[in-house]
Amino acid sequence: MPVSNYNKYQLTDHAKQRISERLGITVKDMYRWTYRMLSEAVPIESADNKEGVRYQARNIVFVLDEAEHKVLTVYPESKYGADTDLREALNPDLVRSLQKPLRDYLKKRQAVLSNEVAGYVNDLNFATLNYQNTAAPEDLAEIVNIMKALEGQIGDYYQTLADVQKLQITG
Repeated sequence: MPVSNYNKYQLTDHAKQRISERLGITVKDMYRWTYRMLSEAVPIESADNKEGVRYQARNIVFVLDEAEHKVLTVYPESKYGADTDLREALNPDLVRSLQKPLRDYLKKRQAVLSNEVAGYVNDLNFATLNYQNTAAPEDLAEIVNIMKALEGQIGDYYQTLADVQKLQITG
């Protein structure tokens, strides 16, 4: 069962900090991203946990206080554990050798996203014109569908960016 009333949840300061640090989501996009993810999330632990109830959407874990409708923290699921830095868990030579392919992959992914966004913007403009001319509910639904698809693409890109950042050597 997904998170009920997911759009009523508030992010604690700790959750905002963790979403930014761990996933690279900006403050501007944080609530929209959180609500989209919570709408897909499924429980992975019982409510008996004193630290909060854990839900998962894709490979992101949310710890929720269901009584207070608060997101307590967020972290990517990892076979190494939530707080493990993959750069430390993996062979340093391997991590170093992955840097150029990671940068190249991100450039390609950015180009693909740019084209996808342009396509969705064109689709959105067309759907908006249709709705302005007809005011038909199905035209409004088409606008909503395009916006959801665009949000999904951007969310997937942010997740990719966060995954790549986990493996990049800084400094």
